[in-house]
Amino acid sequence: MRSRLRSRQNERNAAGDMVTEMPGQQAALGGTVERYDEPTVQLLPPVTVPGRLRVCAASLIGGRTYQQDTMWFEGRRRELPEDEEGAGVWEDFLAVVCDGMGGLEGGERASACAIDRMSDCYRQEEIPISNVPAFFFQAMQVMNREVCSLEDEQGRPFQSGSTAVAVYICEDKLYWFSIGDSKIYFLRQGSLTCPFLPHNYRTQLEQELREGRMTQEEFLSEMKKGEALISFLGMGRIHEYEISGDPFILEKGDVILLCSDGLYKALTEQQIMNLVEIGREDFETTANLLAEAVRSYGKPPIDNVSVICIGYDV
Repeated sequence: MRSRLRSRQNERNAAGDMVTEMPGQQAALGGTVERYDEPTVQLLPPVTVPGRLRVCAASLIGGRTYQQDTMWFEGRRRELPEDEEGAGVWEDFLAVVCDGMGGLEGGERASACAIDRMSDCYRQEEIPISNVPAFFFQAMQVMNREVCSLEDEQGRPFQSGSTAVAVYICEDKLYWFSIGDSKIYFLRQGSLTCPFLPHNYRTQLEQELREGRMTQEEFLSEMKKGEALISFLGMGRIHEYEISGDPFILEKGDVILLCSDGLYKALTEQQIMNLVEIGREDFETTANLLAEAVRSYGKPPIDNVSVICIGYDV
């Protein structure tokens, strides 16, 4: 059985419900902060996913007038013939968050195009995927090529691009992929970690400072451009990306978050971890809690926010 869901907030109707403040949220954020009234958080309805996984997702336009994020996830199931050796049910799952850039239409089209190509590649693969790192690499090339080829109504190339983060899960094995500055967080036993650094100018500057290739004064001067991306889909030839070579072995209670930068730039990692812990009692509220916390307590201007929360045997 296959389940599929895409979030493109500009295409959604008014079906999203107003999200109310959840008990414990203020304490998790460390006190009272001036409320920032914004359009409502949009929740993705629940879908069936394989095995021990529980998934919820939410998005927020924030202080923007348009949504450039796109997110999607899908689980696959296939019955094997009863007389085949090892017969049974193979299941796998893929989740992706893309954050577009390049103006209203350009950014939205770039992120949506990247998601479409990733989902196409996924559906062409066997269940389960035999070589996940190779799948992610090939999908990245397809996504990049398609985003580079986007044109406006006059046939002129869009000056647009998109970040992308994705996780693939089969049984207790998780692989991940990243390009740009969106993030994947792993929460295990009170520790929140991201296994890679963002592909932005800040990361490059910090490395050059550590290696003594620039002075502190030069570093501070250049940091005003620190958030500029140095690698993303749509830039032509890709030089920097992250693909896990070995699987991350999931354990009971693990939570995985995929998010655009609007989440972690509005909330600290401690706040994110606190809110996820609050959501454990009713996991389907976790994405709601995170997006609403940004809407309610984030310091303006608030960027687009998209977050997919995956719980393994929670």
